[in-house]
Amino acid sequence: MPYDCSSDMNFFCAPLKTFDYFAAGLPVVATPIVHLWDYEELIYFGDTPDELAEAATKALEEAPDSPKKMKRMAIARDHSVENLSRLLASLLNSGSGTIQGAGHQNLR
Repeated sequence: MPYDCSSDMNFFCAPLKTFDYFAAGLPVVATPIVHLWDYEELIYFGDTPDELAEAATKALEEAPDSPKKMKRMAIARDHSVENLSRLLASLLNSGSGTIQGAGHQNLR
């Protein structure tokens, strides 16, 4: 997922397709987008064409039974639509009518 990180719009984007790749256990190659930093042990990063080529080579060399595969799949399950909808339903059914989150204003 090569994004031009000199653009703030790209640098701070949240590419949801990451979780699609993770769900399949696939290695991911990407530029160092802020929202992917939490997964630095599971993603192969490159900032320049040469670094991206090296990252792609490492991704292709990853063993099919790599522990990274299972970790990616677990993260994808945690971010699945089913899990997120259960969380949202729980918040909406809590009776408070207020959704709170880190870095977000209370929403009503």
